Amino acid sequence: MGSDSLKTKVYEVVRKAGEKGLSQAKLWKSLGLTSREGSRFAIHLEKRDKIRRKRVLEEGRWTYRLIAKTPPKSISNLLEIPIPKELTAPQSPRKGGLTKAYKWHRERKSRTSRFLLDRELIELNRILGELDLGVKSREVADEAHDIFKKAIVADLSRGRSIEAMTAAVIYAACRRLSVPANLNQICKRARARKKVVARFYRKMLTMDIFAVPLPDYSIHMERLWNKLGSSVLRKEVRSEAVRIFDKAQSIGVLRGSHPASIAAASLYLACLACGARLSQWEIANVAGITEVTLRNNYKKLKSAL
Repeated sequence: MGSDSLKTKVYEVVRKAGEKGLSQAKLWKSLGLTSREGSRFAIHLEKRDKIRRKRVLEEGRWTYRLIAKTPPKSISNLLEIPIPKELTAPQSPRKGGLTKAYKWHRERKSRTSRFLLDRELIELNRILGELDLGVKSREVADEAHDIFKKAIVADLSRGRSIEAMTAAVIYAACRRLSVPANLNQICKRARARKKVVARFYRKMLTMDIFAVPLPDYSIHMERLWNKLGSSVLRKEVRSEAVRIFDKAQSIGVLRGSHPASIAAASLYLACLACGARLSQWEIANVAGITEVTLRNNYKKLKSAL
């Protein structure tokens, strides 16, 4: 008789013994097995979860009693098991039925949102403090925080860094409030990549998280004037620069060019017309552009006007 058939026979004998089981010494004698062979078969059946070995004291000697683990004979036995009332009732998160996982998920999301908002406020104050937007800093901070909360509600924070998100909402707030702000400078203060910040900004724009009003190009000229100061530029230079800038806007020279570069080129052209001593490098550095961009836009303005 093979080992598999012997194992099957051992299991059948133990199963027929019922709930009380059968001592392994009697089992070995009835089947004509040695204690070594019987112990090996019993351990194998126990590992396969067919039987249970219980150590008992019989006739003054310790031995094992083998008890079979019999599965239900049919699926009808399972159907007779009573089902808890709370599982049979209709479940709704709002009505309080079976809401442990739902509540945990909701609390986890709220904890994550609070953590993100706390981190965002720290980064927001730090970046705006380094940008130094003057009296507009408070308005930009409030607007940026509102935009950030809308982005959290829209679930746009997944997989994005706090620094990049904060830089994007600051730039969006500046655009909404018509505050002149350079994206390169914001990214530099936020220590975030410009490409990532611009991508998140466009994502918020396409999902209607905020709306950008029509641009006011004159603010770029005001920004240049405030940074250079009245001690460097005379009033007639400013008036001439504003006239050139308005004329360039009316004839459509601004199309396809950044307004800051056109404002810098208008200021440089006005300096040449009024005899003011201001180099291309000084104007380009204040405007946040390169000298090559300034020269190209200067040539464009000169040929158009």
